[in-house]
Amino acid sequence: AGGAESGAVVSITEPNEPFRVEARYVFRTRDAYDRYIQAVSPGLRAKGLALFPPESGVRFERTVGEFQ
Repeated sequence: AGGAESGAVVSITEPNEPFRVEARYVFRTRDAYDRYIQAVSPGLRAKGLALFPPESGVRFERTVGEFQ
């Protein structure tokens, strides 16, 4: 609903590392991603922080990349 073409939830299982989960989204264009960041992302981030406040130990981070 936020404009992504697809998405996936990935469990990162590195030996001797803490458990991590990544949500990965694919957008058709950079403009679609920029619209998501402006219009949709703030509400989702607020919901995430309400469910998992900083004192819960959950950390939120955003990275951006492009397929090569």
